[in-house]
Amino acid sequence: MSDFEANWKHRRSFLTTFIHQQPILLASTSFSLSVACFLAWHLSYFSTFLIYLPLALACIPALAIYDAIYITSWTRWPQRRKWRFRLCVVWCLFLLFAPTYPYSSYLNHNTPIPTLAKTNGPYYIAANLYNSAGLLPSWTKEMTLLINHLGHEEVFVSIFESNSNDGTKSLLKNFEEALNKSAIPNKVVLKEGVKVRWGLNDPGRIRYLAGVRNEVLEPLRSMESEGKTFSKVIFFNDIYFDWRSIVHLINTNNGDYDQACALDFDGVGMYDTWVLRDACGRKAKEVWPYFASNANHAVDRIRNEEPIEVGTCWNGVAAFDAQWFMSNSTLASSLESNSNAESTNKPSLPLKFRDDPDCTSSECYLLGLDMHRWRKPERPKIYVNPRVSVAYNPLNYLFHTKLEHLTSAKPWQFIWQDLIGHRLFGWLTDRMWLGKDRCSEIHVARGDFVKAEWCPS
Repeated sequence: MSDFEANWKHRRSFLTTFIHQQPILLASTSFSLSVACFLAWHLSYFSTFLIYLPLALACIPALAIYDAIYITSWTRWPQRRKWRFRLCVVWCLFLLFAPTYPYSSYLNHNTPIPTLAKTNGPYYIAANLYNSAGLLPSWTKEMTLLINHLGHEEVFVSIFESNSNDGTKSLLKNFEEALNKSAIPNKVVLKEGVKVRWGLNDPGRIRYLAGVRNEVLEPLRSMESEGKTFSKVIFFNDIYFDWRSIVHLINTNNGDYDQACALDFDGVGMYDTWVLRDACGRKAKEVWPYFASNANHAVDRIRNEEPIEVGTCWNGVAAFDAQWFMSNSTLASSLESNSNAESTNKPSLPLKFRDDPDCTSSECYLLGLDMHRWRKPERPKIYVNPRVSVAYNPLNYLFHTKLEHLTSAKPWQFIWQDLIGHRLFGWLTDRMWLGKDRCSEIHVARGDFVKAEWCPS
């Protein structure tokens, strides 16, 4: 017999033995990988969480049941099988008795919804929507629940839709009728027109988006001239959200902020890296912990699910101190009285969305930058609240805002996200996502952006 035949026979013998002795282990691995591939196909991205989920919720309990069937032969089991069974039983008990979601999460039904101080209202809810027919049934349902919680007399809803061709207009008409029937103050604008096809970073697109965002704020300015004022502006994109999370967003830092944002997800991770900048003016990355690996202040706070001080943000939904958008507010008077000659390039108050002729930047990023220019030498109070997660399609919403926040997902978060993804390979993800940002460098260099005191010089 040749060496090749001998090696092949040995390998075949090992494979046969392994399949015979470990059928449940082989079946569990095959099941986890098959489910992961199926989910990855539908989600259009791959994540280790897709392997972990079926392994933790199905395979380990199945392995415990399989071993329990043969418990009568316990004395003949090798030690590793005994330990395997013990660990599987412990995990099953954890799944049975641990809360589905941590007590700190708004998804846990035993977690009380934060009480909002009376000074927080009334609320101006603004939204720009385009071709959102698939989203609107969920969006309007959660919006209605949010309005019911805040109080019908405590809100004004302003929606600006333009150029949709998928049924968005008819759904918004139905929502407008429901608002009117419930005596909820609102203005819903449905605009006809031809959609211009721009590139993602096209200056024309930025000018257009700035214009429609300013359009949705027009009722606020009109009502101010009539003596009606607001304390918060809550700006929505076309997102899937849970109304309870928006209450947490409004309550960020006990309501003391200039702007507070959620985390938005699409695909493999966080979506709005074009707008989000950390407190030092650096870009964010799609994967956890979303900020530079050496940004210890931000990483520690995201671990503890505490508001993170950032430079600019938007991320699907943002809450603002409404005084930034009003002409006769105490904030405007205070900022203008403290204005100094060193910043001659300050925009006028109230703030408006705009474009930048010097460097193509998002209108949402530039709004945050204008807050820096007015608050200088202090920093504006801009936060990301990691407890608030939103997404742009139902599957990503399910995975990133529901399943990844399960209590049973904590081992994956600790081992994969923190130990492996961040501590071991954070330097690599930094290099992949945190490249140079010419616009931010320009704004920091000319003093428009106020860095946090702990930032490297």
